Amino acid sequence: MIDFVVKKFSELKSNEILDIKKIMRRTTGENLVGFPDHIVILTRFNTKIAAFCFISQKSPENHFINENEAVYIYNFIRDPKYIKHRLSYELIKKLKELYLHMNLDVEHDNYRAAAFFEKNGFKKMGDYEHPRKKYWTYSF
Repeated sequence: MIDFVVKKFSELKSNEILDIKKIMRRTTGENLVGFPDHIVILTRFNTKIAAFCFISQKSPENHFINENEAVYIYNFIRDPKYIKHRLSYELIKKLKELYLHMNLDVEHDNYRAAAFFEKNGFKKMGDYEHPRKKYWTYSF
């Protein structure tokens, strides 16, 4: 069974933070960085966190034209153990229910993620160069 939990990062329970950290390390190798006022959408499969994303009101560098009308999605992650359950698609559907306009960045070498977001209606808007990485920018 799939269900969603939407809450502020500051409202996450310690076991939820621990689960998110484990999934992030397994999938990206990165550490969890959360901001108290940002929204977290947890996708649970049989009560276990299987996918999640974070939402902020603006991108970190304010590099989208429509910053004032769209939320910014970051750390859109699905635990590889749940690949057969199509949870990324379920999370996208939930995001579309909650938000009319969304922005996100995809690292230049992540063709699989870029194809996934394009398949789900996001339009590539251009390129963005951060001092450490290059990104494609997408809007919905």
